[in-house]
Amino acid sequence: MYREFYWLIKAYFISLTKRELIYEIIIPAIIAGIIAFVLQCNITDNILSSIISTMSIILGFVIATITILLTSSHKNLQEAKKFLLQKKIFGKELTLFRKILILFFYIAFVALLELLIAFFTQYSGCFNKYTSFINIFFTLHVIFLSIRNLTNLFFIEFK
Repeated sequence: MYREFYWLIKAYFISLTKRELIYEIIIPAIIAGIIAFVLQCNITDNILSSIISTMSIILGFVIATITILLTSSHKNLQEAKKFLLQKKIFGKELTLFRKILILFFYIAFVALLELLIAFFTQYSGCFNKYTSFINIFFTLHVIFLSIRNLTNLFFIEFK
């Protein structure tokens, strides 16, 4: 079975700081829990269609961004490739550029995962608080990841 995607997930979690963990995982989980379990709002077919559209757009943006980052030789990106973050991933020093790439690859992976979950939920007709939590969590997780990564890119350009 193909398991190489575990390396991507592992790289993402190794690169996380405590603050990033709270921002990208804990806060979306709390918000999704409140919506799904406290307010007992179940996701509807219309909301799932919106999630599928949103994830598709984000996925397209992320793939385009990865392509641009990997082919660009911009001066600030070259500096980001040299900026060390005091962590090692798979025996290599983690640079700011690598961290940004890891995040974009991870966003693409999670967006694809959320697309699969949303399709499954929509076509199975399984609308309950658990599927609501999962869909809301992954959607918020991708949005929060995207915000942080775009902020990182902003600071590379305007440091």
